[in-house]
Amino acid sequence: MMEEYDWLFHEHSIQEEMLEDCNEAANLLLWDECKETFNIMITMMKTHMALEEEVIYPAYERHPDLPQDPVKALRLEHDHLVQRFSDLYQILKKRNSEHLVSAIKLAILDLNHHHDKEEDFFPPMAGHLLLP
Repeated sequence: MMEEYDWLFHEHSIQEEMLEDCNEAANLLLWDECKETFNIMITMMKTHMALEEEVIYPAYERHPDLPQDPVKALRLEHDHLVQRFSDLYQILKKRNSEHLVSAIKLAILDLNHHHDKEEDFFPPMAGHLLLP
């Protein structure tokens, strides 16, 4: 793993762990803990996505010789994740454990899939795209 992207892998791991913590809290009906963890995770994800969309993706897009479809797909996935987590928040407010746990499982799959794509795609580019 390249040093330039340690933060990416680290933050992805934290987000995934926090979502798992929300799942566990929902299973145990610990609603305040679930909501607090969820809110912290969302705040972190907003900052993380902004960094990707305002710095990393544009750095890549400035190279028209590189394929642009991967970044377009990642941006669309961000939109999908924002909607997924907005839906999760609405379910969390209703305190329906079974529905929330089911929705979190789908969110975990989406988040892991997105993170895997980013982690496979960007580290090889880091040195020559971001460092200059």
